[in-house]
Amino acid sequence: MRRHSRSNEALQIVDPLARVPHCRTQFRARRDYSDAQSNVRRGLYAWGFCTSHELPMTSVERLKMAFRDDLKSLLRRSRRDLSIITWGCVTGNQSTIGVLEASCSARWGAEGMAIRRRQQSGRYMAAILFTALALALCACAARPGSSVLTPVAAVEGAKQVTIFVASTRATDPSTPTFLTDRFTATTTYVRYVVSIPPTHRPTEIEWPTDVPDPTRHFAIVSSERLDERRFFAEVGGTAARGEGLGRDVAIFVHGFNSNFPETLFRTAQLTADVQVAQSAVLFSWPSKAAITGYLADKDAVTFSRDALARVVERVAGDRHVRGMKLYAHSMGAWLTMESVRQIRIAKDERTLGKLIDLTLAAPDIDAEVFLQQLRVVGRLRSPVTVLVSRKDQALSVSRFIAGGQFRAGAANIDDPQVLVEARNSNLRVIDITNLATQAGAGHDGFAAFASIYGRLPQSSDGRVASDIGPGVYELDVANKFETLDARLVQRVADTKTIER
Repeated sequence: MRRHSRSNEALQIVDPLARVPHCRTQFRARRDYSDAQSNVRRGLYAWGFCTSHELPMTSVERLKMAFRDDLKSLLRRSRRDLSIITWGCVTGNQSTIGVLEASCSARWGAEGMAIRRRQQSGRYMAAILFTALALALCACAARPGSSVLTPVAAVEGAKQVTIFVASTRATDPSTPTFLTDRFTATTTYVRYVVSIPPTHRPTEIEWPTDVPDPTRHFAIVSSERLDERRFFAEVGGTAARGEGLGRDVAIFVHGFNSNFPETLFRTAQLTADVQVAQSAVLFSWPSKAAITGYLADKDAVTFSRDALARVVERVAGDRHVRGMKLYAHSMGAWLTMESVRQIRIAKDERTLGKLIDLTLAAPDIDAEVFLQQLRVVGRLRSPVTVLVSRKDQALSVSRFIAGGQFRAGAANIDDPQVLVEARNSNLRVIDITNLATQAGAGHDGFAAFASIYGRLPQSSDGRVASDIGPGVYELDVANKFETLDARLVQRVADTKTIER
């Protein structure tokens, strides 16, 4: 292979669509084995030459299928010297070009780019960049659009759940109950009734096609825009129909790279599988639903802080509501912590007094920023639950984008400092690595955890799982909580640089 200089020009990400608006698109790939015996050095090369401004979805699907087996094989067998370059995935009027590489040299054609970096990037870069490639492939697949929210007739045997949606997404003029990725300063309120198919499997979302079939798919039975007063009256009224612990409201906040149908159906799935409260509210912020939209999504959650704080305060102000449970995932955890922090600064003790559960799943928050947020928020009625996973490769990519800053959702439970911070900050850190699935690059293990939470009657020392105190825990293969305190306390005592 010929060497290429590491000039600034060579390191730029090039969008061929910007320069060649009309030409034919072809994709081809091959693996190059440098040594049949060692079978170590492999390269995956993909060339994308533009032809049109739009690539039909059928072509994207064929491309995805053609690479799937090769990518899986490459991930399994390649341990070092891995070079990856992704191609542009073009859907509709949007183009995404990701250029990812590690180790050995790779070369693009005249309309692409060439990159050469040294082997010192090693396995760390290979793992991170391969994950980003996998995420890019997922982004190329067809995603649910407004058609899946078309109301259908209810069918016998299907379970129905009501989801109240408060959102800073602007509405689609042609479909008033469909929320887009555009910002709106006025919070939109909608009530959805979602039908869960009789054949539903826990943790799964049986996605509909263009025409939802409620006997086999998640489907919308009804939807209605509400004004603010009626929205919160119905949320409180639904909670009032519960008894005792049932008079709670659960508020869900989704994460990065999520469009509206995805967030709505995920909330419906969690509500159907684990009814943690009598009334369920989804707070949906305007995610771009694109891998390349990470920074745009960060702006979107920043924009949405006041609106979420307002929703939490209004729910807490209802006399029928006994308590609130806040569940946030990924980047939504940053939004949630900022809103709770804002409520604390406003000294709204009534609202914080009703916050009985705050759970952050795979929080995409800088670890130091998270600790600072906790210092301002102070102690709540119960410990803040943080779900972490060693298999969460999406957070590895996030860390890479953030210049190597550690993410709170990737906390290492074997680090004694994590135990110290958990105790000092009233945190309940739970490692759910054993439940994390391959879907979403190990970033969606919270769905599996929620589905089995009700079958975790006690911890190893006899306490009810939901009542365990601050500390570090791991979910073992038997689905019981195993406290790591005893082992980690000894490590802290032996490490003089860490103060209790």
